[in-house]
Amino acid sequence: MTDGWVRLDDSVVDGVEMAERAGRAATGFAGLGIRLGDAVGMLGAYAVPINWYLARDEVCHILADSGASVTVIRALRPSHDFLLTSVSPD
Repeated sequence: MTDGWVRLDDSVVDGVEMAERAGRAATGFAGLGIRLGDAVGMLGAYAVPINWYLARDEVCHILADSGASVTVIRALRPSHDFLLTSVSPD
C-alpha cells in the first residue's frame, strides 16, 4: 500500500518512499524479534492519536495543542487534504 505520506515541517515524503522506509523499519524491528501487536517504546517522543473522523478544525486543534512536529497518515480523506500543506485552521 502506497497511498499514504508523511509531512515533516515543509517537506513531504510520498507513499512510495514512505513504504520503502517502513519496510526497512519493519525489517529492523523483525530482526529484533518484534512481532505484530508488540508494544514499542519511544524514548523522547510520544504518539498523538487522532480520530480520522474528526473535522478539520478539530484535527488542527489537536495538532497545534500537542506541538506535534510530524504528522503520519496512512490514508488521506478528501476532507483532510489541507494536511498536505498546513495544519493551520486559517
